[in-house]
Amino acid sequence: MQEQMAMLTKEQKFELTAYMERTKSEYLQKIIEQVNLQNVEYFENLACEYTLQLKYAIQNQQAKANGDKTQENNVPEITQIGHFTLKNDPLNIDDPISMTKKPEVIQMHLDILYKSVGFLSKHKIERILDDYKRAKDQKQREEEERLRI
Repeated sequence: MQEQMAMLTKEQKFELTAYMERTKSEYLQKIIEQVNLQNVEYFENLACEYTLQLKYAIQNQQAKANGDKTQENNVPEITQIGHFTLKNDPLNIDDPISMTKKPEVIQMHLDILYKSVGFLSKHKIERILDDYKRAKDQKQREEEERLRI
């Protein structure tokens, strides 16, 4: 390689160096674009998840206020593999995790997210929410199938 470099003229070395710099810049630009796309996707998914959690929390709160004790409120929820808990378990009132499931807390997180991430908007999230929910449900079905095998 050194021998080949020594055989280049000054102009050829200059052109080769310029070419290499352009190639590096283009490569770095592609990396930055990919990272930006991943960030957009991450924050959109986060906002979608908070939005879904908020809807579920409001539904549960309304069901409690109406005195509904539907089957859905007591469906076992997997919190970790092999461990099940009941949603709205009266024995877990002091559970600090339940605090994060309150609609007011979730709404606060959503508000902070919308204010701190400039490219997110409530309108945009509402547009992509159904696709997010379908993808999430599909992923959950695939994971359940994988665990059965």
